[in-house]
Amino acid sequence: MEASEAVAVIAVVVIDTADDQLASSLRAFNDQTYTELQWVFLVTPAASSADPEGFAGVTRRLRDHVPGSVVRPLEDDTTSRVAAANAVVDIVDGARGLFWFCDAHTVPGRDALAHLVTELQRSNAGIVGPKLVDATDRRRLITVGAAADRFGTQQPVTEPGETDQEQHDAVRDVFVLSTRSLLIRADLFQEISGFDPSVADGGDDLDICWRAHLAGARVVVVPDAVVADRRGLSSEPTDGGSGAERARVDTVLALTSASRLPVRIVQMLILAVIETVLGLFTGRAGAAWRSATALVSAPARVVRLLARRRRVSAHRTMSDWEVLGLMERGTVRFGRYLRARDTAVYVGATTTERTWRERSYGPGLAWAGVVLGIVVGAREIITSGLPAVGSFSPWPSGAGEVIARFASSWDPSGVGATQDVPTINMVVGLIDTAFLFHEGLAATMTVLGALLLGAGGMWRLCQVFPSDRARIAALVVYATTPVATAAIGDGRLEVLALYALLPWTIHHGRRLAGIGTASPDTLEGDLPDGVVTVPINRRVRSASLLAMASAIAAAFSPVTLTVIVASLLMIAVGSAAVIAGRSVVGWFCASAVIAGVGGWLLNLPWSMRWEWATLGGGGATADGVDIVAAIAPADTTGGAQLLTLTLFIPVVAAVAFTRAWRLTWAVRGAALVLVPVAVMVAEPGSIGAWQVPGRWLLIVPVAVGCALCAAAVAGSFGVDVASRRFGWRQPTALIANIAIVVGVLPGVAAIGSGNFGAPDNTLPDLLATQFPARSDEGSYRVLYLGDPRLLPVPGHEVAPGLAMAITDAGPVPAVLSPIPSASPEVVARVADVLDEVAAGTTTRMGRLLAPLGIRYVAVPLSDGVHVDVGPDADGPSGLAPAMARQLDIAAVQSPPTVDVFVNRAWIPPAAFLTGTAAEASQRAGDAALVTAQIDGVGSIVDPRGSAADLVDVVARRGGTGTMVPGDGVVHLAVPVDDAWTIRLDGADVPIRAGFGVTTAADITRAGSLTISYEPPLRRWLWVGLWAGLWLIAVAATMRPSTRTSRSGRVADAGRSPVIDLGGSHG
Repeated sequence: MEASEAVAVIAVVVIDTADDQLASSLRAFNDQTYTELQWVFLVTPAASSADPEGFAGVTRRLRDHVPGSVVRPLEDDTTSRVAAANAVVDIVDGARGLFWFCDAHTVPGRDALAHLVTELQRSNAGIVGPKLVDATDRRRLITVGAAADRFGTQQPVTEPGETDQEQHDAVRDVFVLSTRSLLIRADLFQEISGFDPSVADGGDDLDICWRAHLAGARVVVVPDAVVADRRGLSSEPTDGGSGAERARVDTVLALTSASRLPVRIVQMLILAVIETVLGLFTGRAGAAWRSATALVSAPARVVRLLARRRRVSAHRTMSDWEVLGLMERGTVRFGRYLRARDTAVYVGATTTERTWRERSYGPGLAWAGVVLGIVVGAREIITSGLPAVGSFSPWPSGAGEVIARFASSWDPSGVGATQDVPTINMVVGLIDTAFLFHEGLAATMTVLGALLLGAGGMWRLCQVFPSDRARIAALVVYATTPVATAAIGDGRLEVLALYALLPWTIHHGRRLAGIGTASPDTLEGDLPDGVVTVPINRRVRSASLLAMASAIAAAFSPVTLTVIVASLLMIAVGSAAVIAGRSVVGWFCASAVIAGVGGWLLNLPWSMRWEWATLGGGGATADGVDIVAAIAPADTTGGAQLLTLTLFIPVVAAVAFTRAWRLTWAVRGAALVLVPVAVMVAEPGSIGAWQVPGRWLLIVPVAVGCALCAAAVAGSFGVDVASRRFGWRQPTALIANIAIVVGVLPGVAAIGSGNFGAPDNTLPDLLATQFPARSDEGSYRVLYLGDPRLLPVPGHEVAPGLAMAITDAGPVPAVLSPIPSASPEVVARVADVLDEVAAGTTTRMGRLLAPLGIRYVAVPLSDGVHVDVGPDADGPSGLAPAMARQLDIAAVQSPPTVDVFVNRAWIPPAAFLTGTAAEASQRAGDAALVTAQIDGVGSIVDPRGSAADLVDVVARRGGTGTMVPGDGVVHLAVPVDDAWTIRLDGADVPIRAGFGVTTAADITRAGSLTISYEPPLRRWLWVGLWAGLWLIAVAATMRPSTRTSRSGRVADAGRSPVIDLGGSHG
């Protein structure tokens, strides 16, 4: 087109907001000196709904400022802002003019369009763009175009926030221009099919400019054309989030030629690995993770990518080699690691702005130290595996089996029963699958990963502090508190789960409340929190993440849910104490409700078995503790405990001298410290009728509170201490900072052992040699009696200080849930027998326990952790003498750490009874058992060769069969249950109660016997509901996507074009 020709320009603006500042943009639009200009406003439904008069009100407002403009409503809000501009093709006919796409937040100079049109004609360019500046300070540059490398990473010509001194005022070719103000030839726009609607905001500029280059068009920046943006620096994306990274990766995969694509993918994979390593040591692990996941997840978007490639191939006229000549050589991303600045969004009392701050290598070094400390401190665990201590029992083999156990209704705990299986089975199964079915590796990495996950959660929570010093202090304090390492040494998996997830729940709670990073310059109390407006979709996402984190913690132990809810309420109380605002307090209270209800729902149907005692931990805190033990649970020397106690000093100091939002977080941290400590010190396991969680779990929120207060102390030194007149604050702050260093020393010293103090020889290892898995007489069970802390599996307390648990023969089985789940009938039966033994009313304990398949009774005396082995070690008072008086119970030779007794009258868990044993089965009551001679007992063995308990094998692997010689009774040592089916020659045999408590069936003749287990249908319904709830929760966490399969369209798409540009429509 000739330079002297007046070209018609269609200016397109998508109105997605109707705020008060829109008027300044509209005035600038109307003041353009270029005359051949027609304005087209496309109004989104969101903008229409924001006006009291709807679309008509927005239309009148637009035409008042820009007379003669064309205003059309868009159909929906699902398209991106830029892709919605494609609707201009429904309004304009012809292709001889120009399209000027403007953002509704921009304020162009009076002659901006004139300069753009002139340069486009002079340079014969396809796309031109202006110099973007900050509307609040027009000397600050936002962008004057950008270069890009072959991996889609952009390199701006200017430094963000750079002062405009006309140093970039030369017209030049660039690879990328911002779509916030873009002039493009109409024929080119239609040739390349406009903006790609599958590209989200933030990736559209690279996409359309790259496609224009492929079509042979020039992309030119015109600095004489100046356009201001009312959003300032925040209007131009820097290191994008996950959506921007996916857009970048997808653009590269869609626009790279087929011949170069395989090499490009390999290059991107190598780059992702290198970037991840660099990110770990430069404090940019999050950006590296987003880049890697965007590439790895690309196959899930292959259909959309193939569609984009087909669209691009239609107008590709330049080769990749020619386009590469326009790009930066090498990789821009590595250059970013050499630049020492990062972006930060700070919330002030009246404004929210994005600023640039010097990047520190402190976070990377701190994280490297934490990771190194975990690896060195767990070196023996990494090489030898987890010790079988506490709840660290070996995980069951086969992820499929564990998941199937969750899907079924058979809980093998105790003697087994039809009941809802704990959700932890599904969690463990999924973790095992993620580690390619290496159960030992999965268990080890779960324990060690909990340490890293907890540290990561604390780091994210402390993003509210603008200074790296504060975040590092919180990270180091939380990572070195004794609670986590001592929990590993003591084998407390539920404590580690709470340690890993509690900071994340508080983090999502503060995101629900809209609390962001406050301005570091705030001094006085006019800003208790940096609160921003949170869109509803982000609140839904945060609420869903909060519920899922709470549910996973509760899957390890329901009592963790109590601690999470209480911690969020303590945060709310702390917020109210500093008058942080009713909205903030309300959202933290709502977070507590979401955590509690969400954690309960996502653990259905198992959660329906929870009781108040379960949620309170069963009163695990047996007696009050002193303040030192409240913060230092490890079995350390008194000196080390006193050093840890110094972490309380920053708690007091932070509340004393911090100001503004720093004081708010100090008070919240103090609430998390003081309330649990007061409960531990003052109450012996309960508050009135309410049981409270055990000391181990209550220490976790204390650790979180100490970390928050340490962050407040470290982050406030420059503004709340150093800048004030010398007085008591300066020495107090100095002492508090020194206390932080001293307080972490015991945690650092804990890495020396190599296993965090875990015992070398454990009770489960010893017991594995006492009770062989195979027996000539068939399978059997073991009854454990004694101190609840010493039982190898979670036990039911049947008397003060006395608990019971039943396991199958062989090594101690994997029990994933810390909550004992034996059926109530069995617990009641054992409790009654123990009462009779204790009262001296029976000498036939063996016969009374025989129907349950119990062959051995074990009384642990020490496990090497809770009780030291010594010559005075003894079981619960009176238990050993009472056992010695039993006529059918005999002591057997055993190690000094456990007393073992054999039951001479035992009945196998699956048996065929004849004679007096069959007669006794038909009679209920202890008297019948005591007087009966238990003979005529034959074990039913699974012909598949399994040595495990037959009832568990049948419930897990399907029915089994055998031949019976004649009449008798089939005895299954499980509670009476209609889910069991017994057939003789294919005919059902009625099920009845055996010995008043077990399952039995009377056989009247010889024949082929089949035993099977059929889970009730309701279990599958519950599993379906559980899966549906989790799918809903996961879907809610997905970041809202602006991609759609079609471009934006005006609501009345059937209307004929109202503007004619002439020429073909393309």
